[in-house]
Amino acid sequence: QKARELQLTDCVTFTGHREDIPAVLRGLAVLAMPSLHEGIPQVILQALATKTPVVGSNTGGIPEIIHHGETGRIFPAGDAIALAAAIRDTLRETEATKKMTDAGRKLVEEKYSLEKMPETIDQLYRRHLPA
Repeated sequence: QKARELQLTDCVTFTGHREDIPAVLRGLAVLAMPSLHEGIPQVILQALATKTPVVGSNTGGIPEIIHHGETGRIFPAGDAIALAAAIRDTLRETEATKKMTDAGRKLVEEKYSLEKMPETIDQLYRRHLPA
């Protein structure tokens, strides 16, 4: 209804449940996460796992995953001009972007994989819960 009210039905698609998210992410030229408030965004981890370039705002947990110039590009939250510049640079600077997507994939494998997460959660519990 909101898309209709804003006259966006020609450029917004609600797909419903999808089982092919890795393929969808691989089909993107860049994933932009212009959040104003954010925890640890799973979609960014999923994008990095598929070597999809990521541009994210400097809010919440995004900078914990996207290290500017290493695993993606960061811009100031709410700054549309900086967001556009980061997307432009991602698309133009293909060699640098490729290095970032490789580093992003490596980060996910080393810190956020299905094999690593149970170990990380166990360590958190042991550190913060009383004996």
